[in-house]
Amino acid sequence: MLSPGYLFEAARVTDTLFYLDRSCRETAIKLAAVKGLKNYKVFINFLPTVIYDPQFCLQSTIKWAYQLEWIPDNLVFEVVETEKITDLSHLRNILDYYRKNGFQVALDDVGTGYSSLDALINLYPNYIKISRELIREIHLNPIKRDLFKALVEVATAHNILVLAEGVETLEEAKSLYNLGIYLMQGFLFAKPNPEPIYELPMLKNFTL
Repeated sequence: MLSPGYLFEAARVTDTLFYLDRSCRETAIKLAAVKGLKNYKVFINFLPTVIYDPQFCLQSTIKWAYQLEWIPDNLVFEVVETEKITDLSHLRNILDYYRKNGFQVALDDVGTGYSSLDALINLYPNYIKISRELIREIHLNPIKRDLFKALVEVATAHNILVLAEGVETLEEAKSLYNLGIYLMQGFLFAKPNPEPIYELPMLKNFTL
């Protein structure tokens, strides 16, 4: 097993990022279909910096999605958190192309740094994923809670769904739930797994 970080760094050095990114997108679409996930929301990361022309660079991704008979809005294409957004106009063209074909889009790592807020203002994604830095120990930090509430208020007013990522403790989850957040991900619920997880044992006695 090789870590994704190693693979993407090797691809960066050898100038093959476009091919690796495309392969990852297509593999995710095919594998999720094989695993019976077509009736669920599936989030797929992508690197916008390797997509110079959406119509050309994304044609095989779109082809596989339709060939496997996905309901388009069950596929959510997500800008990876490691990407530094420098050209919002180009990124908007990519996201618009996904949406034009019926798919949804998400921004990751929102809430820390000017660039993510600038992207939120200009890109109108279907989802925003709030960064782990803002979630960590949010139950102990009133400033974090107020910042989080402000983001949720803005997103809700514009029909953008909010997902909290990096939730690791029950206290964090309870605080987020009380702030109106019902979409969460993190090690509290499950760790990365090669097989889909349909039931979370920890939720059987989970009370808020």
